[in-house]
Amino acid sequence: MPLTSTPKDSTRSRRLFVAPVSPISFNDSHVSANSRHSVNRGRVRKARTNRVDREIKRLQNTTHNLLKFAPFSRLVRETITKMSGGKNFRVQSEAIAALMQASEAYLVTLFQTPYWCTNHAKRVTLSVEDMQLVRRIFAAFGMY
Repeated sequence: MPLTSTPKDSTRSRRLFVAPVSPISFNDSHVSANSRHSVNRGRVRKARTNRVDREIKRLQNTTHNLLKFAPFSRLVRETITKMSGGKNFRVQSEAIAALMQASEAYLVTLFQTPYWCTNHAKRVTLSVEDMQLVRRIFAAFGMY
């Protein structure tokens, strides 16, 4: 074996993995026109998003509250009156706004997490079982 390499040897050592050439040539003449178009030609398809996902993304980008202030204020005042035994208390509007923001965050989490369960099960409709599952999981970890 000679110590000097020939050009043929050097090109062979650079190409370590060469795909074998098949002697059979594939002819598309036996394939019908409809089935030729249904073959995936390496296109990557975008994941299908439904209307609920788009609405969630739109609402996540907004900063306004989803609940109306006046009905929520009436609900808070009514609850305070019932809990205090009929006495009327004054409540600052900032306190009601803070309660409204906290309750909105709670409700969003309470509905968002079961929706993830629905997506995981490859369904679109949120079911009662999803809500019960999430509430059981949250209760097990002491979250709600």
